[in-house]
Amino acid sequence: MMKTKTFINLLIAGLILYACEDISNIGTSVQPDTDRVSIYDATIGVTAKTIRVDSVYARATKGSLGNYYDPDFGVVKAGYACEFYPSVGFVDVDGVESGNIDSIFLSMTYKYVGDSLAPMELTVFPLNKTLEKRYYTNVNPEEFADVSNPLARYPYTARNMEISDSLLAATGYEYNLYIKLPDATGQKLFDKAKNKTDSAIFNDLEEFRKVFPGLYMASSYGVGSMLNNINTEIHIYYTTNDSSRWATLAVTKEVVQVNSFKNSNDEFLTDNNDSIAYIKSPAGVYTEISIPAEEIVRGVANKHFSAVSLSLNPYVPSEREYSLPLPGTVHTSTEMSKLLLIHQDSLLDFFEKQKVADDITTFTATFNSSKYSYDFSNIAGAVKNFIDNRKTGEDTLKLLLVPVQTSWTYNSESVPTDYATSPSLALSGVKLKTDRDNLKIRVTASSSGPDN
Repeated sequence: MMKTKTFINLLIAGLILYACEDISNIGTSVQPDTDRVSIYDATIGVTAKTIRVDSVYARATKGSLGNYYDPDFGVVKAGYACEFYPSVGFVDVDGVESGNIDSIFLSMTYKYVGDSLAPMELTVFPLNKTLEKRYYTNVNPEEFADVSNPLARYPYTARNMEISDSLLAATGYEYNLYIKLPDATGQKLFDKAKNKTDSAIFNDLEEFRKVFPGLYMASSYGVGSMLNNINTEIHIYYTTNDSSRWATLAVTKEVVQVNSFKNSNDEFLTDNNDSIAYIKSPAGVYTEISIPAEEIVRGVANKHFSAVSLSLNPYVPSEREYSLPLPGTVHTSTEMSKLLLIHQDSLLDFFEKQKVADDITTFTATFNSSKYSYDFSNIAGAVKNFIDNRKTGEDTLKLLLVPVQTSWTYNSESVPTDYATSPSLALSGVKLKTDRDNLKIRVTASSSGPDN
């Protein structure tokens, strides 16, 4: 009796084991051949190289200023020229008995990257003609400025030691430079405000630009820090019979600001290297990913794309002070740093119209610190669009990886949602692993029968 039970138990266990081993085929084995699902799942190698673009579209109301050197990425020097909008005008000017202003200051509120105590200097020049709407970073602000007539030279350190730690904490650790300008610059505007006829310029931006074209802020000394996200204002102080007052001129979206970035000592970034590709901002150094469309077509055949995933693995940054942050790691309550994956032909239109990634032909990714990677979970739309619309002889899909900054808010369902994208003007850099072991895509496709 015991032998019979043992035999039955062994038989049942064998049947269960057989069923478990064959369970992966249940979905297809019970179907007729015409309905059987065919799966394609493969890992395909792709290639990458570093490319440099001549300039970056940079329409912004925030500036960058400084001179920064990183041994892994070279030198970036930045400056900017801007117009001002008379956002808070002169009030009760008739009550100023002397007819003179008290003082005028340039206010620059900013974040920074680099050595907080590196000695730096900025020089402020007046613009002698109105700015053109040329929002590319290869513009030369000196075309519009009177560089023979500086209004102020101001030595500084990025960590402004005149501001206490408690005040910094109260303002969210935003730093500020407050630069005295010649009284004559503010007096000219004050005199216009006092004149009933001339005061109309404060309600007409075009006329105001003619009277006061703006300023150019240049980095004139030092290497070691970069001020970024600079909010720029002018404050003009005056005293009436009963109180002290001030007028504010601000850089807003209604006026023009041009940002200039110059690079040097970084020619090595575009050297041919099979194991490294570089991305750098705000310099226009991108990585170009080449995806072999023909190999995908042969493998997928008549199947339907399910997913095409791409993961990028960075090298760990050098362990030293003031290394550039990785793109896709710096976020605020309103803006988020990301990498954009896009076809080069779409880049200009994408930025000029401040589009957002649609996850069909354009995609974004942040840095995944737990996996130490940038993960694009499904770029099948871009691959399929290229395959369906390519011209004869086009065998390779080329996509650019571009550091960007997205503006975001919460939608009606309290989900964070991007509503505008611009090229990143903040310093960042990353070296990507591009050898065969690290740079691959995974392609998954399926068909519901031999005729599909």
